[in-house]
Amino acid sequence: MLKPDETRRMPVQFVIEEGLPVDINVVTISYAFFEFLGGASAIKDR
Repeated sequence: MLKPDETRRMPVQFVIEEGLPVDINVVTISYAFFEFLGGASAIKDR
């Protein structure tokens, strides 16, 4: 958990598929953070 005024770098990569219809001029992206109860060891297992 981040504490007030604490910062952390967490890179995020979004991939937009090639071949989108030409009439699409704007793509809106978003993300959310959720508590992960598996801990850091679950990330290493991937």
